[in-house]
Amino acid sequence: MDEKDQEELDETNPREVWKKILNDAEEVGDEVAAKGRKFTEEGQRASDLARKTKTVLDAYPNDRPFPNIEDGIEDWSKYRRESRKMRDQLDAISFTGTVTSASTAAVFSSDSFEGIRFLTETPSNEYSPLVFAIEDYHRYIGTQADQQRLFSKMSEFRLDESLPGRRSALDQIRTAFDAMRRTVQDSGTIDTPANTSLIPMREGIETALDHLLELRPNRTNINRSLGPNQPWRKVVAVAEQLKKVEIDEAQVSAWARDWVNLKNTDLSPAKNDVLGRDEWIRRINRATVYFEGLLVGLDPMKIVRD
Repeated sequence: MDEKDQEELDETNPREVWKKILNDAEEVGDEVAAKGRKFTEEGQRASDLARKTKTVLDAYPNDRPFPNIEDGIEDWSKYRRESRKMRDQLDAISFTGTVTSASTAAVFSSDSFEGIRFLTETPSNEYSPLVFAIEDYHRYIGTQADQQRLFSKMSEFRLDESLPGRRSALDQIRTAFDAMRRTVQDSGTIDTPANTSLIPMREGIETALDHLLELRPNRTNINRSLGPNQPWRKVVAVAEQLKKVEIDEAQVSAWARDWVNLKNTDLSPAKNDVLGRDEWIRRINRATVYFEGLLVGLDPMKIVRD
């Protein structure tokens, strides 16, 4: 066991445990970035993500428990573990694990931070250190939500093709981005409701999961034992047959958890929520980072091809 890991086991304060993990992840990210080649960008992402997450944690009130901190510790422990593998091995397998676990850590943190956004805000303290740190974190996540990279990854899995009676997943997600882009160009006004973007994003990811279920080598029925609800079970059923060998069961569970949260908290409520542009963009960025991370962890060579 690493000496730093033992220090975490000896620590009883969950916030201090998470902070130690973040400090180590930032250090490992810097070491990976120093390796050069394609590892520079991924190492820098690990370092930046850890540092910005730590800034939010530091600004959060000490006298209040941090919500869902156990999930944050688990996700970041995995991300750090995968980053260490990439540092030590510098191969394609370790690279995949790091990219995938990065998206999980990023989406979890973004979702949690939005929930605590205004806990310390008062009329006289509109830009508190906590709010500032959360906004800075969201801006960073926005730089990681690459639409063209997602489209390219979707095409590898034939998600640009249509299922009978349905538009392709890629077409639906393009609609989501196009609707958001039109609103952003309208001088910041919100004449178009967010559901014109966030509902197509939800439908696009759902269509993609249905399509991937059809593209499994063994199209077995989805067993209820795979999870607590249908969205969760769909993700697990896809991953069981299509995940890359280096993706473990903990990562699959994190994918399922995050999809249920995104669908129920970010995307489906857009039917009724009145959203400002910033919140709209944050939600679609979270979905983009999530879905790309999921596809990175799947193997396009395993899908059925005509």
